[in-house]
Amino acid sequence: FNAIAGFDTSFFFFGEEADFCQRMWQSGKGVLFVPSSTIMHVRGATYGGSTPTLRSLEMLVNSKKRFISKHSPESSLRFIMFLMGIYHGMMCILSVPFALLSKTHRSKIQMNAMLSGLYFLGMKSPASSGDNE
Repeated sequence: FNAIAGFDTSFFFFGEEADFCQRMWQSGKGVLFVPSSTIMHVRGATYGGSTPTLRSLEMLVNSKKRFISKHSPESSLRFIMFLMGIYHGMMCILSVPFALLSKTHRSKIQMNAMLSGLYFLGMKSPASSGDNE
């Protein structure tokens, strides 16, 4: 943990564990998988469950931009953001039939539509260290 300077504090809301693992691999130390361990993650508990706020989605996208910018060639950021925008746009479209049956799916359409827009907007600006604060 100390050899790679712990968690990167520029990751405020999402991505700190992925960045930590990536840096462990890059340092040659690796990451261990312990199949007997149990971790419970309450999906959405941090950012509002099935209806996250626009601000929490912005923080999610900004953390992903920061991770991509830190660990990938600079030229890949726009391409990956474009793919993520397409992915969330497709998820929005695919959720429409289910939205007729369930309020949960209606909120997923809204969330995916917001994420799609944020990823497309994110193609225009580089990740900065203050985006998540």
